[in-house]
Amino acid sequence: MLETLKDALWGWDERSTAYLLEIYHSFAYQTDFISNLISICYAEKGLQNQATWLLKHHTENKHPIAPHDTRNLIKLAEILEFWGAKLHLLQILPFLKLEENDLPYLDPFIKDSIKSTNKFVRAWAYNGLYEMSKVLPELREEVRLTYEQALEIEAPSVKARIKKVLQAFNK
Repeated sequence: MLETLKDALWGWDERSTAYLLEIYHSFAYQTDFISNLISICYAEKGLQNQATWLLKHHTENKHPIAPHDTRNLIKLAEILEFWGAKLHLLQILPFLKLEENDLPYLDPFIKDSIKSTNKFVRAWAYNGLYEMSKVLPELREEVRLTYEQALEIEAPSVKARIKKVLQAFNK
């Protein structure tokens, strides 16, 4: 299945989400689907955007990720090369059951993503700070200060995301 999935992913035209949805519906119910997508991200850098999009779609549709796959998914933070793949991982974080031992992988990834030239990545990196503060509440004050500073300097689209996160953060 892994090679068939790789072949299908290589066929993506980098535009059509309908094509990715076809792949999803063809492969999603195979027991090793998630672990195969994660493996593909490590083995085939050119497939990271497609594979992470499928992972994001899976989690957004309320399908759980097994704990061992969650750990491996978090570790992708160290190797993702493309802004799209980084964005997808950041967008997946709210759907994962994060643990304190995930933070050494996430902390440098999120802090680096906040410096990204891509506004979408920056916006979702601020959301990632919130997700980390839910795991380690002692980060809350540092995160709050980061949000305050960001609201003074960030682009309007990034500020909009931060304001949404602040609503949850302040509850």
